[in-house]
Amino acid sequence: MFKKLLFILLPIFALIAVYYNFTLTHSYSIYEQNSFKNIDSIILEEKFSLKSINFLFLGIPGPEYAAPWLTDTIIVGSFNSNNGKVSLVSIPRDLIIKIPETENVTKINALYSLGKTFSPLEPIKFIKEKITEITGLPIDYYVLIDVVGLEHFIDSVGGVNIIVSKDISDPRFPGTNYSYEPFYLTSGFHNLNGHEAVRFARSRNSLRGDFDRIQRQRQLIQALKNQIFAKNLNLQWLFKSYNDLSDRLISNLGLDDLPILFKATRLISNKNISDYSLEIGPNELLKETDIILGGIKAYAIIPKKGLGEYGEIQDFFKAININQQNTNNN
Repeated sequence: MFKKLLFILLPIFALIAVYYNFTLTHSYSIYEQNSFKNIDSIILEEKFSLKSINFLFLGIPGPEYAAPWLTDTIIVGSFNSNNGKVSLVSIPRDLIIKIPETENVTKINALYSLGKTFSPLEPIKFIKEKITEITGLPIDYYVLIDVVGLEHFIDSVGGVNIIVSKDISDPRFPGTNYSYEPFYLTSGFHNLNGHEAVRFARSRNSLRGDFDRIQRQRQLIQALKNQIFAKNLNLQWLFKSYNDLSDRLISNLGLDDLPILFKATRLISNKNISDYSLEIGPNELLKETDIILGGIKAYAIIPKKGLGEYGEIQDFFKAININQQNTNNN
């Protein structure tokens, strides 16, 4: 189930790996129904017995692109092992935060890049700790993948089927080596390869910018998950995908977890997954503002109550957790 979350997060093996851990958390009760005859219940109980598991999924451009280490995709997931419910919450990259251990501010998507500079032995530390501060959730697992890794993963499953709701026209879509790679896609049904699918999910040239992009990322995740299950891919494919992506993803999930997790994922239902996003607006938790970053005026987003005021956001995550606890497994 832990994996289920990630599987639904973003198309990458990293997702699969994380997805698998969540799945295992729920799999102990499933084992009692003889669904896992070859899985040692002691292993399941010892490794995945937490009642609630939280994960962090991050997507970066990678070394081929400008601003290679900015986490322009940030998704927080939670899994309730009592009923198998999972939730995914997208956090906008323009959220302004205080840099850990300083009084300086920056956008949240810069924290991983700062971590590579100031905490090279644990570059994930800054953003992981900040996500806990914002949401009130301790992060148990994380997965980070770059654009090229995601493209390769999508190609490995034969691309994805996407229904585009409206024409996309992005003449200044960022390409490699500080170039532009114009991207156009008409409305309607498309089978997209990895390169096309990633551009579909990353384009921001629309009325709602990043928030439209977050919606397309969700759509891509669902399409990728559907493709993986439709292909009935096996454990051999899983290990090959992991090896192929080893230099493109970072995670604290172990390779030895995969066989058990792979079996568990087959039992997950889409009905168990809910997704949300932190948004701006009169009845939302965030608001727009301008801020000076590096001496330059920049667009930014802050909590509705003000910079660093995360009480309402934490209440939102608590409400999600309560809803999970009060919902029976279907």
